[in-house]
Amino acid sequence: MLRFLRVANIAVIENVEVEFEPGLNLLTGETGSGKSLIVDAVTLLLGERAGADVLRSGEAKGYIEGVFRIEELPEDLRARFQEAGVEVGEELIFRREITAAGRSRIFANDRLVTQALVRAVRPYLVDVYSQGEAPMVLAAGTPLRLLDSFAQVEDMRRRVEELARAYRETERALEELARAEAERLRLLDIYQFQIREIERVRPVLGEDDELGRERALLANAERLFHLAQEAYAELYEAEDSVLRALSRVCRRLEQLREVDERAGGSVELLERARICVEEVAYFLREYRDGIRFSPERLAEVEARLAELERVKRKYGPTLREVLETWASLKAKYEELSGADLRREQLEHRRRQLEEEYRRVAAELSQRRQQAARALERAVTAELKELAFERGRFQIVLQPVEEFPSPEGAERAEFLVAVNVGEEPRPVAKVASGGELSRLMLALKTVAARWRGPRTLIFDEIDAGIGGRVAEIVGERLRRLGERYQVLCVTHQPQIARFADAHYRVVKEAVGGRTRVRVERLSEAERVEELARMLGGREITETVRRHARELIGG
Repeated sequence: MLRFLRVANIAVIENVEVEFEPGLNLLTGETGSGKSLIVDAVTLLLGERAGADVLRSGEAKGYIEGVFRIEELPEDLRARFQEAGVEVGEELIFRREITAAGRSRIFANDRLVTQALVRAVRPYLVDVYSQGEAPMVLAAGTPLRLLDSFAQVEDMRRRVEELARAYRETERALEELARAEAERLRLLDIYQFQIREIERVRPVLGEDDELGRERALLANAERLFHLAQEAYAELYEAEDSVLRALSRVCRRLEQLREVDERAGGSVELLERARICVEEVAYFLREYRDGIRFSPERLAEVEARLAELERVKRKYGPTLREVLETWASLKAKYEELSGADLRREQLEHRRRQLEEEYRRVAAELSQRRQQAARALERAVTAELKELAFERGRFQIVLQPVEEFPSPEGAERAEFLVAVNVGEEPRPVAKVASGGELSRLMLALKTVAARWRGPRTLIFDEIDAGIGGRVAEIVGERLRRLGERYQVLCVTHQPQIARFADAHYRVVKEAVGGRTRVRVERLSEAERVEELARMLGGREITETVRRHARELIGG
């Protein structure tokens, strides 16, 4: 129940505070006085989109605050509020701030919350019928949503939507695979050729460096042999070789040491030098003997190096990069080769989704058929209460050709017969303005029984009606007020007479600015207000007496 509403700097409202009561709360006032602004403020408070244009001219910020008494709230919503740091007790206090920069924030019990959370809780707080809503309710898709809400199959409908979306995504993936098939095959051929080209060479990391060194040896074998031989001869084989010269010097130093021990260190140094020369000579001999000049091997090495050079030019420039390119090509080839498996998986998933969709959609259709009959009976009964003695409401479910449709296997259309002897026809083609208002009241009344909001708000539900019908509508609103809190904007005195709490909305000019005020009417003031609604500018005592009779009646 909406207990309190405060609106500041919104449209022409400077500052308005209203305490609402249980039962039927009625808002009246001159045409254009701003009655609908109160309804708009409630919808803005509960998440309706808003920009800076809703602010009062010249103001930097506007506020809307509402206090709701909470009677029933699903556990999942309570949990979402708790996650946002909001403790939900007997009351929820919402406050919305809108700035001239277009920024907007909503608070619940002084904790910042998302608009998505506020919109989620709105159906459990209020149900608002605003001017111009009837065409939207009758628009394509809306009757089916209302039926699903009545049937309490929203979860099943969401499952159908999920399955339809997944099915279409799978189909798009398959179509993309088909469109890409020619390119895939082209790339497979290219990758396979390149992989084979590298694998035919079978490069080994560092192989080119080793072969380069071997080629240098093979190409210079004869020269290396002669150089090694000459060096060996000079160190070891020649008559005047270095080794023989060192040996002679060693003998002289030995003789020196026998006379003078100071020469002993030089003997040891020279002996070590002789040993080093011997080792070098042995190396040169083995090196010389190991040299083999092979034109055949040189040709093999040069051919292999040329082969490696070609593959490096194409996939390198180094063997490491060639091998990395090979690994990358292999990975791409395997990925593209897996497209066949991917297609099989997608086709399997599509079959599974289709089976699941048909099963859930069939169950949803059955529940809709059952709910449609129950809703027809309930709305038809309400129409009779609203002076459609022979009125009949009907819901037609028609198969849809689209597969898979996110709404399920059918669409819904509301039909109504308002005159005796007529068959039900589409509401938009049959109902006049007043008849449409009563039909909307019937739908809202029935909806309140299953959707659970404790506050029903009607903005000019009396459009197009008057006289006896207006009184019947007023009586129905009064009885609704026995079960729910009802807020209603009306121009009809026959409806205003039933108010449990009556508020007058007044637009006035103060200090060169227009503002709106809302005042709770006493019994005497109610008489004057109903007299104004009955008699216009000239309020006679006869009109006042009529107003008293209406209120007392």
